[in-house]
Amino acid sequence: MNHRKWLEEIFDRVNMPKEVHIQHQPKKRGSFVRGAFIGTALGAVAGMLFAPKTGKETRKDVQKTGENLQKEATKQVNQLTKKVQRRVDTAQQRTRSKVAETATKVQNKVEPAIDEAAKQAKRSTRKTARTARSVNRPNQR
Repeated sequence: MNHRKWLEEIFDRVNMPKEVHIQHQPKKRGSFVRGAFIGTALGAVAGMLFAPKTGKETRKDVQKTGENLQKEATKQVNQLTKKVQRRVDTAQQRTRSKVAETATKVQNKVEPAIDEAAKQAKRSTRKTARTARSVNRPNQR
């Protein structure tokens, strides 16, 4: 029996529309992990459905499997959270470094211009003061 027919049979048993679950999806990052996780879940469900156990035993197995899946999902989320946090931290460090570097460059370019403007302002002030003194002095002839 090929895997497609096997999946169709499982979906028929649990009353799930097989078209939704068998469609081909383009590969993405982490598809192996997702595939392993989904395969484990489907295998567990199939095993429980085909196993000759009582309803009580099957319910206990379903509960156990649900708990295990929840633990695995929590573990995956925690790993992903740590990975994202590391990337955020790295990006913050790079940004801080670039901001400091840019600020230094701006300061190095602006300071000489400010110094020159201050010198020009002093010269203009002196010139204006001389002009004012000469206008206010009486003519000496």
